[in-house]
Amino acid sequence: MPSIWRAIRSSPAELLPSVLLAGMSSGIIRPSVLLGSTLSFAPFAMNSPQPSLQQFEVKGMSCQHCVRAVTQAIQAQDAQAQVSIALEQGSVQVQSALPRERLAAAIREEGYEVMG
Repeated sequence: MPSIWRAIRSSPAELLPSVLLAGMSSGIIRPSVLLGSTLSFAPFAMNSPQPSLQQFEVKGMSCQHCVRAVTQAIQAQDAQAQVSIALEQGSVQVQSALPRERLAAAIREEGYEVMG
């Protein structure tokens, strides 16, 4: 029997492994969580933005509360963002896929001035 007819007559459970493998190899889906014998898959965009390092000069930060507020504001926008803050220099470095203006807006919303 030609494979196309076998596929049409197959149950969804029989087709699932080959569909998942085809999706994974094409980059359309990727494994996200393995729970016991259940494998969960999450779709992702092929052309999703890649994280980049952004540096900001921020005025008004003076203590660890400021560090926490800025970090949480950025990570509320991008939970995967990596934030590094040097209080003395007023420097905030962010590794994120979000655009620069969106990150700066998150900092401003906390009451700090983003220079440049």
